[in-house]
Amino acid sequence: MLRSAILAAVQGRYGIPTDDGLLTPTVINGFIDRAVKKVELAHDWPWLETTETIATANGTSVYSVASNYVRTISVRIEEAAPMTRFSIVEADHWGIANIGTPKAYALIGRQIRLIPTPNATLSVLHRYVRTETALGSDSAEPLCPEPWIEAVITWTGVLCADRTSNMEQHGARKVEFADIIGDLVRRSNEDADTTGGGAPAPVAPAKA
Repeated sequence: MLRSAILAAVQGRYGIPTDDGLLTPTVINGFIDRAVKKVELAHDWPWLETTETIATANGTSVYSVASNYVRTISVRIEEAAPMTRFSIVEADHWGIANIGTPKAYALIGRQIRLIPTPNATLSVLHRYVRTETALGSDSAEPLCPEPWIEAVITWTGVLCADRTSNMEQHGARKVEFADIIGDLVRRSNEDADTTGGGAPAPVAPAKA
């Protein structure tokens, strides 16, 4: 959902006039960014996972990766088994002079070092967790899909109640947010269940 639509939803649900002197569109947009991050950090959501392909070059061991990655899940060559993760110290022990088909990797900031250094052009699949970034315009959209926007709207409402010192609304909206997140966590865990027995996966508590 576009930021402009989220803003309109917040204003409509909580009866905030478009010309409100305290809860201006700029203020609410800032709250929307904070709410998006709140939802992101509430759980390990599968929709934050993605992949990128790194094309190796003969004799090059270090490659830049996606600028907004938070956590690497796996690195592997095409359909091969995931590589072993090494510490930087372990990677340094190998040195870049050792060449061959990479069997391991190390993370150095936003770069991946392959070990040993590739001796051919290969397609390396990097699976990682993205992070939400600030919505810079009315036409920007968060990464979270539509069902999670309800939680974004509700937490934005919590922050709006905070700004107006309405503690009754603040408390009620926090409870509503917790209920929404709890339901989304359950749905996410059930979708991820791979036991084959049809039983729902255990429900992990939402992060504070």
